[in-house]
Amino acid sequence: MANARITYYATAVAAGATTVVTAITLTKSSDVGSTSNAASFVIPAGMRFRITSVMLATRGHATATIQTTTFHIRVNTAGAVTTSSTPIILAARVATPATASAWDRLIMPVPEGLDIMGDGTLQWGMTAAATYTSNAPTWDVAICGYEY
Repeated sequence: MANARITYYATAVAAGATTVVTAITLTKSSDVGSTSNAASFVIPAGMRFRITSVMLATRGHATATIQTTTFHIRVNTAGAVTTSSTPIILAARVATPATASAWDRLIMPVPEGLDIMGDGTLQWGMTAAATYTSNAPTWDVAICGYEY
């Protein structure tokens, strides 16, 4: 069976209230198939999802406000991912200064791959929490990989 290239992405997602962990709804795009949206994704039994790169970005508000966002890729072995699911298999922080509409991004190639083994029940998803005094940031995410 050929590897199915998959990209999960979200663009200009509104952050939740300051310090509140928010589930991010991602769009799943697989090869040339139709897309689907969810905040939690199941990996078919006997398959692996190998993450090969992750891009995380924050854009500060048009009104200059410093902010820091922590992103987490979470796994729930018993079903749908929630904002408190563990284990956390990847954590990263991105921040913007008090400059109007400032951007910060983190691009992480994962040359050896980060595998999540599917059993038909286990699910994974992305959450984030931003800390700011006012004027919430927006988030962009792109997670690339393949199932095999």
